[in-house]
Amino acid sequence: MIAIFTTADRFGLAAASKPWEAFETGCLRGKLQDTIVLDALTRPRVPDNVDKIIILGQKALDVAYPGMALDKFRGQLTSYQNRPAIASYHPIDAFDQTGSEDSEDFLAADDNKDTARTQPSNYFFWIRRDCEKLLYQTPINHPPLKYHACPNLEKFLAYAYAHKNETVYLDIETRRQEHTLNCIGIAFGDSPVFVLPIYFYNNQKAYGNAEKILVMLNRILPNTTVVIHNSLFDLFNLARYYRVSCGWNIFDTMLCQHRMFPEAEKSLGHTISYWTYLPFHKDMSIENPHNPQQQAQLWEYNARDVYAMREVYKQQTSYLASCNDPGLIASVSQANSSVYPYLLAMLKGLPIDEIALGSTKVTLHRQLRGILRVARILSGKPTFNPNSAQQCSEYFYGGLHYEIPGATATGKPKMDQKTIYKLRLKYPNPLLDVVIAYRLKSKASSMLDFVPYNPPHYEHI
Repeated sequence: MIAIFTTADRFGLAAASKPWEAFETGCLRGKLQDTIVLDALTRPRVPDNVDKIIILGQKALDVAYPGMALDKFRGQLTSYQNRPAIASYHPIDAFDQTGSEDSEDFLAADDNKDTARTQPSNYFFWIRRDCEKLLYQTPINHPPLKYHACPNLEKFLAYAYAHKNETVYLDIETRRQEHTLNCIGIAFGDSPVFVLPIYFYNNQKAYGNAEKILVMLNRILPNTTVVIHNSLFDLFNLARYYRVSCGWNIFDTMLCQHRMFPEAEKSLGHTISYWTYLPFHKDMSIENPHNPQQQAQLWEYNARDVYAMREVYKQQTSYLASCNDPGLIASVSQANSSVYPYLLAMLKGLPIDEIALGSTKVTLHRQLRGILRVARILSGKPTFNPNSAQQCSEYFYGGLHYEIPGATATGKPKMDQKTIYKLRLKYPNPLLDVVIAYRLKSKASSMLDFVPYNPPHYEHI
């Protein structure tokens, strides 16, 4: 018997409603009426015939695990009243998209590899996955984390060269503003994770001959399979600032996740949540440690990243080997095989046809002048600027009294590209088409005004 531990909210406990119907058909293999639904706010005792518990929503989680944030706790196999349990989003929240349509605004302040939040539009994707992990999948017995922080360098190098042909799992921690390495996490096959600090918290070098670590990476990475998450960040930083090269045989777990589930989040935290039963650890990150305790926490965080990424890799490759989907397999292979040429282009730049570039700029400028002339004739304003959000707002909202689809964070009416498309769907005003055309051409023109790339001169780094 399954118990759903949740709160009534707006539609009651499993009352007839589209959110609950979607939950029933998308997440359960049985009927919802055959499942016990418990009101978390009454703090009920779970009946003896209940085998597993699904905790839905932050309010229910606050009862079961006070102080836990759902975004961090979701997807973890835990227990409640001595029954296996898992927490996930409330189906009502998955359906209630009010105020969440502008996903770019939602993610803007928190979209990085460590703390990227989950878009409300993807809640049902994760509810389905969480229920599948609890109800219909045999839990994975992950091996315990074993890691060595700041090992003896000579002993580590001897171990590394002895295992140079095994798959390498790699993750770096940096001070992003300075492009400075804090530490390098690396594992060979099923070995313990080695955390090699470059600088201590007091900015002293961890090893007097740390260049031997870079030499080791240069000898090993080009000749073996390198498993990494977000390869074009780690490998670019190693190549651009530390002259560490890699080879073609790269498996990026982030690219694999994105090819498998294009619309779902692909941060390492989300990827770990999808494929493993490991607890959330991404809140351990400390970019600039200031004492030995913070330094030790950063090293453990780096080790957990490598360890969890290895578990993800095993599950992803196992799935690809058994999925019987040649298209997906080819897609993942294509993404991973593109890492090296993209990285090379990032480091060396691309050749430019100067004549074609100049000709394209002239054509775009001529087209912009023509579109601008049309916009000013249609608006009746000789100084009208289609790129100006203020002028467009004054004309469409103030002059024509169009309904305002939304407001910015500062309370001003929105007039971005998405808003203009919404207005055009509602109002057949040709000036809206002209504004859209002008902005698209203007963006294309501005993208050509780039600064020529100068490859790095390592003697000056």
